[in-house]
Formats: sequence, structure tokens, C-alpha cells
Amino acid sequence: MSQALRRFAWSQVVLSALVLTASAAPPEKPAGPVITPSPAVTHFTAPLDAEGYVDFHAALNNELGRGVSPAENAAIPFLQAMGPCERTDVGAMVLKALGASPGPLDFKSTGEFMRANGIGDDANAAFNAEYNQAQEIPWVKADHPQFAAMVAANEQPLAAIALAVQKPKYYRPMLVKNPNETLISVLLPDIQESRDVARQLKCRAMWHLGEGRTVEAQQDLLTLHRLGGMIGRGATIIENLVGIAINSMASAGDNVWAAHPDLSAEQIAAYRQQLAALPPVSDMVRSIDLCERAMCMDVTQAIARGRFSATDGSLGELLGPAVGKEDAGAWLDVGQLTKALMVMSVDWNVTMQTLNRQFDDLIKSAKQSDRPQRMASLNGFDEQLKITRSETTSFKGIVTNVIGGSNSRGKTFGNVLGSMLMPAVKQALTAQDQSIARQNLTLVMLALAEYQHREGKFPASLAVLAPQYLAVVPDDYMSGKPFRYSSDGSSYRLYSVGRNERDDNGQMGMPQGADDILMAYPPPAR
Repeated sequence: MSQALRRFAWSQVVLSALVLTASAAPPEKPAGPVITPSPAVTHFTAPLDAEGYVDFHAALNNELGRGVSPAENAAIPFLQAMGPCERTDVGAMVLKALGASPGPLDFKSTGEFMRANGIGDDANAAFNAEYNQAQEIPWVKADHPQFAAMVAANEQPLAAIALAVQKPKYYRPMLVKNPNETLISVLLPDIQESRDVARQLKCRAMWHLGEGRTVEAQQDLLTLHRLGGMIGRGATIIENLVGIAINSMASAGDNVWAAHPDLSAEQIAAYRQQLAALPPVSDMVRSIDLCERAMCMDVTQAIARGRFSATDGSLGELLGPAVGKEDAGAWLDVGQLTKALMVMSVDWNVTMQTLNRQFDDLIKSAKQSDRPQRMASLNGFDEQLKITRSETTSFKGIVTNVIGGSNSRGKTFGNVLGSMLMPAVKQALTAQDQSIARQNLTLVMLALAEYQHREGKFPASLAVLAPQYLAVVPDDYMSGKPFRYSSDGSSYRLYSVGRNERDDNGQMGMPQGADDILMAYPPPAR
């Protein structure tokens, strides 16, 4: 879920809370915390801030950073190579939190290169079209001199990043600029700019390949895979999705690389073994269980404490996408909203218990190893959320909570929170499933290339690849059935049925809705 979508969802949560609690006359605020830390209520129980509430930023960072020493942490040299990403000081803030200092390097983004070379808005479309082509098709310097200059200018940062992503662990703390901001306000400029690093690496790989430097091209593609895996080990779903996207770029590049005529069977086999040894690109369950849960708890606690006010900008951040940020304060009487959400009108312990139970149920469904059973369980979870949302927002549900007690309102508000945020999880897990299918597809593609180099033709069936080229030929993770494969000996088509689990004959994007994941010889046009 993007930051904009997340904020829109939370705006709906705040509005729902107003409806549910506005009719309850709030008593005076108690002196002590209105939330009692415990595993069932807050999940994290420490550390506590000066007022006795869980510091979710510190709790999450303590868990994420557990067992990661500075010498092992890829985030440190990566951020040092990146420099001030998107011209912000966030990278320096993260390095300081890790006990490190900014380095002398500064990766220059594509946007910076364009501005430095006077490429204005009127030339953007042509520039981007050419840049996309340079990332998909091998080329020589005379074809794209400006891109050769761009990646050459970043030679040192890219070399440092190539070393950084080989480190075994990755911990990037979750930080905010304002101490009163919640975890949903965490800024990730370096994560977004890693996409630009990926594009430049792939562009350089295609340049190397076009000029016959197959070893250098292979190293750039391997760095691209490692970069995707590093980013995908981040705390948030956003980082997982960015890592998956980068790995997808690398796999498409692998298909082009494997078709180069100067490769040997031994080179292809060695590269396949390197890719097979890489860890999974992402761990969505971990991100949902730790980060998404902590975000939910943190925002709920902030609402309970009356931290959303007209002066700190939090309400505008939440309501902005829905009503326009500049109108958020005028659209609602913020003072009345704060009073409506006073701590004793809702039992916030019950709210957070309700949320934690939903997360526990969600994680139980997400951990099922059998994909069809997992998807069926997640569909059932989503359906129950819809029913709960309908019951909560019905006339009967509203009346029940107006006349009911704080316990009833606490449970209802927890159900509202869950129904607003949980459904995106299924899409995130499906993206991870696709990445597994793509990784397996890449290994089969490389086995086919090696077979062709040794046998002089592509096999009629994938079955002949085992056990000499692959110990076991993997099935398509999206369908649980064999990958679709056809060959006339001199060419082939190999594909997964993709997210929709429907055979679209290897089509990607067109016709509309087709989402097969295709690899082929000759490589497919992207």
C-alpha cells in the first residue's frame, strides 16, 4: 500500500471514529495512560515513553536490528554510496542512527543527469523512451552516448553498491523527523531511489552485453538481483514490493544475457548456481507481523492520546487525500473531533486487542505453505472483514455503539481499523508469490540455455533437464502445475500463468488483463 493510499485509509478510520463516538459525552481525561501495555493489547511491551505508552518506533527498530552488527549491515555502505537521496537528509539521519557517517560518494539520479544536461520537460518523453530501450536491448556506446556518460559518471557509487549488497544482513531503522509523528510518516527516499540505481545497473548491463563484455554484464545483473533482495528485506511492505520489482527487472535482463552467442555452457551453469544460492527476495509475513502491526498499533495509540490536532498537521496528513490538505482543518472542527475521541469514550485496550487478534488470524492464514489453501483462507478473511464493516457501519451498528459502553465502542473501532487496512495484504502476498514463480522460471530458462549450448538444440520437454541441469524441474508456483513450455528445437516459449492463474498464451499486458510471466528464445520484447 502506498503512503497516499495508507493515509486515505486512515482518514476513513478517523471519520468512522467520529461517527461512532461523537454522541458520547467524554468525561475528563484520566491522569495515567489509557492503554495498558501487554502482548495481547500492544504486542510490543517495551520500551515505554515518559508517559507510560509503548514507543513503537524504538520497539520496532529494536526487533528489526536484533543481531545485525555494523560490519554485517548492507544498509550502511549502501546509504554511504547513495549520498543525499532526492536531496533530503534522511539518509544521513539513518546513518547517524546506525552509528555511521555519510561517505564521500553521491549517486547521481537520472533526474539530476537530465537537469545537468538541459533535458527539459519537452524532451522527457523521447528521453524516457530511449532510456527504456537501452535497458532492454544490448547496445554500443554510439547508440546511446548520453546513457554511457550517465552510468560512467556513477561508476564509483555503483561499484560501492555492488560491494554493499554482498553483505549478509540488512537493517534500515524506521525514523521520522518529528518525534510526535507516527510510523506511517516514515520517509523512504533511498528506497525509492534504489529503483533508479536498478535502472542504471540494467542499462549498463545491456551496454556491456552489446559490446561483448558478457562477464561484466553478468556481474551487473547479479548485483541487480542482490539489490532487490537487500531492499526486499526491509521492514515495510513498500520495501518488499520495490525489492520484488527490482528482481523482476534483473530476471528480464537474465533472459537477454542468456541468449548472447559468446557465452559458454560453463558460464551459464555457474551463473545459474549463483542465482540459486540467493535467499528469497522478500518476506511479506515478517513485514505484516512486525511493521504493519506496529504501524496499526502506533496510530491507534496516537488517536487514543489525542495526538491528532489542528496544530501538528497530523489530521491534515490523514484527511488531505480525501478532502484536500488545505481544507482538512476547516472541513471538520478539530477541537470537536478530539473531544469525540477522548480516551474514556472508547476502551482503547479493547480496540487494540481486537486489532491484534485480527493480525494473529491474518498471519495464521498467510503462513500456510500450500498456496491454494492460503489464498482460500485469505479470501475468507477478506470476506469476514467485509461482513464486519457492513455490520459496523449499518444503522443498527451505529445505534448499538451510540448507546453502548466504551467496551463496545472499543471493539467496533478495532473492527473498523482492521476492515480499512487489511485487504491490501492479499495483493502483497500475491506479488511475493509471483517473485517465487519468476525466480524458478529464471533457473529453468538458464538450464534451457545451458542444454542448448551442450546439445545444439532446445529440448522438446522440460523433463529432460532433470537431474543433469536441475535436480528437480520446479512447477509454476502460481498454478501448482508445470510451467507452460513449447519448442521447435531452435526457439522456445516458457511462462508462468501469473497473478490471474489463467493461461494467457504467454501474453504480458495485452490483451488487457493478461499477466503471464514469459521467457523465451529469442528474448521477448518488453
